Order: sequence, then structure tokens, then C-alpha cells
Amino acid sequence: MTSKFQHFLQVLTGQNPRKDLTFGIGITKNYRNMKQQYRHGYKVNYDENDELAEFIIKQKPYINIMELKPHQVWLDAGANLGVFAIDISNFVKEIHCFEPVKETCRILDLNLLENCMENVIPYNSGLWTKKRGEADLWKHDRSRANDTLYFNKDRAYSTDPIKVKMENYAEIIKNLNVNCVKIDTEGGEVEFVDDLTSRPRILEHLVMEYHQRQYNDWDLKTFQHMRKALMAHFDDVECDPIHHYCITIKCS
Repeated sequence: MTSKFQHFLQVLTGQNPRKDLTFGIGITKNYRNMKQQYRHGYKVNYDENDELAEFIIKQKPYINIMELKPHQVWLDAGANLGVFAIDISNFVKEIHCFEPVKETCRILDLNLLENCMENVIPYNSGLWTKKRGEADLWKHDRSRANDTLYFNKDRAYSTDPIKVKMENYAEIIKNLNVNCVKIDTEGGEVEFVDDLTSRPRILEHLVMEYHQRQYNDWDLKTFQHMRKALMAHFDDVECDPIHHYCITIKCS
């Protein structure tokens, strides 16, 4: 196993795919207002002004509802701080984490680097069903976890939208030989499911969060439409409410 120091040197010398994201010592300089929490023995850094980060770090892990195997290659769409990757990295072959916001991606990278997670690769890009391009993203004023491509007039955003890079999720799945996917895109779930279920099945597992508040779907009609499509595509679909505006969905 590579030591933390060796891993750090690999980044600085360009021998690690994180070289385009990590600025080494500059990370500490750029993020002076960082706090840390431990999750299953791993340190997770986050912005001290992020109101949801501590809740996310402490919430029950996806790992409790999944069958993880050493051959699995996971795609993490909406990686945020990397909590999902931290949970499963010891049990699977590889995880590809996509996070469109540059500042959040650097914190993600710091968390992966400090915990020496060599089988987890971060990408500073978002995922959607369209062709590669750029999109407007609205940054939430209280938490990085609520940054979104999907504007909602009832949510609080801190600035005008910023431009972020986007990749087509289906092309990424093909090019990286992905067989399992986690989706947490703050409003992009239905778009992903409609496109995914229109194709032949190629995934062993899909785990996702559905945010009914983002869709104003309080009667859950949109959720039921999505659930029906997933049940026709996968052998088994389980749903578990996390709280009053978010539902975890596991498909296998």
C-alpha cells in the first residue's frame, strides 16, 4: 500500500490522475475554514459554513443496503465530499467520482488523498443525459450538497449561476467499464432514470436519492412514475425515506 507521503509525491510529480485537481500545500492555504469529522475511521474535511455537511457525514451509509463485490466499478454522479466513495472503497475495484463545482471537487480530492484511496478517481465535471458541454449551475447559499443544475424558485441560491463542465453519463459508463451507479444530482434523477431505462440493462446496481422538494412532488406522482420505470428495468427495487424530502432508492 502506498504511504500518504508517497501518494502525495505521485500527485506532485504527475504520476497520479489527480494532478489536475490537487494543488498540494495550496489546498490548506485555500481552505483555512475547514472542519473535520471522522466516518468509520476516515477523516472527512468540509467547509465550516456548510450547514448540511455534518449531517451528511453522520447519516447512515449506503453500504448497509448494497451488495458490494470486488469486481464492481462504480460511477458516483454528484460525489460532493466523497462520503459514498469513502464508505465503499475497501469493497470494490474502482470508483469514478464526478463533481462539477471546482471548489467542492478540491475538497473531495483532499478527502480521498488524505485517506489514501487509490482506487477512487475524482473528475471536475458533472454528468447528464445530453452531449458533452457546459451548463449553468446554481450554488446554494448554505450547503455545497444543494448546488444544482435545476433551478427551483423556492430554494436559496447565493449567486448568479456559474458555468460548469458536463459529460454524457452513458459515454462515461461505456468508456470506464462501469457496472454500478450512484446518483445524487439534486433534481436530475428523473432525467437519468428516463434515459437509463430506455436502454438495454447494463448495470448490476443503481443507488440514488430522489429529492421530491426539487420537483415540488409532494403528492409523489413523479416519484411513482420513476419507480414504475425502474421496476420494469431492474429485478428488485427498494425505497427508503431518509427524511421528509428525500428518498433513497436501491435497484439490482
